[in-house]
Amino acid sequence: MFICFALFFSACATDPKYFVSKPFLYEVTKDTQKAYLFGTIHLGVATDDFPNEFWKYFDESEQLLPESDNLSESDLKEIDKLIILKLKKDVNAPKVTELMNAENAENVKNFIYKIYPENGLDIINTLSPFGVYSVIVEHFFSINDYIISRGEAIRMSQRFMMDFDLIKKARRSKKSIIPLDEPSQESIINCILNDDKYYIEQIIKFSLGQDVLVNLQENFKLIYAYRAGNEGFFKTEFSNMTNKQCLIDERNKLWMPKIKTQMEKSGIPFIAVGVGHVLNSEGSLIHLFEKEGYRVVPLFKEPVKD
Repeated sequence: MFICFALFFSACATDPKYFVSKPFLYEVTKDTQKAYLFGTIHLGVATDDFPNEFWKYFDESEQLLPESDNLSESDLKEIDKLIILKLKKDVNAPKVTELMNAENAENVKNFIYKIYPENGLDIINTLSPFGVYSVIVEHFFSINDYIISRGEAIRMSQRFMMDFDLIKKARRSKKSIIPLDEPSQESIINCILNDDKYYIEQIIKFSLGQDVLVNLQENFKLIYAYRAGNEGFFKTEFSNMTNKQCLIDERNKLWMPKIKTQMEKSGIPFIAVGVGHVLNSEGSLIHLFEKEGYRVVPLFKEPVKD
């Protein structure tokens, strides 16, 4: 949900501190068919942090299959409008500020207007709690190149969004881009919107000025685990998701026919979707592939150094 300009990789720019030592990249084969399956993290890790070997597999592919590609570069300038259009709830649904007591509602209003004076009213009146939370978090990710957590600088710039880095690189190298989600797939948004309670709690914390960086510490944990290729961490993290079935498992099932169709065509597909969709638990893409007789092999079994 966080839309950003991509900053592309350069071997000389990679800082060992941020290096991704064990990418979640797998080779999927069956008979003469082959694809690469890659688990991304949507925010906080740049593509220039990957080892050179990773890019050999990306360059070998001729198709990129991301979750979605519904934003052209020109659309990036319309970020707030697009978020509002996509995350509108039913007109009769309660407003964000109606889901909390009067004191908290007033704090939220003042907070939103402070960081978004031009369209604060639209944000409060048209967005779901998830939408408001997304806009707030995007604001904090975009104002600085670095956010400090526990004394360590973590690159959390607006520029570091892996999925769009890959899409832009695929465009530059003339790969076909085949989005897996259908533009009209409203079930995804509905699934996210069902977790109002969590997002309301987070919005109140932001609005009360409770340490924003501490509130974002879960994101840092994800980033540390991702860089280290900690598969166990993500399996546990996603198994505890309240909306895992509709947000991950059901979408994986919907994606499989499209993925199989592309694998049957000429040109190796590079499937790049959130790591929660990939890892080997029931309902994951690895599980669905193996269930249908495909062989799935990790390409980075051990950490690498570039």
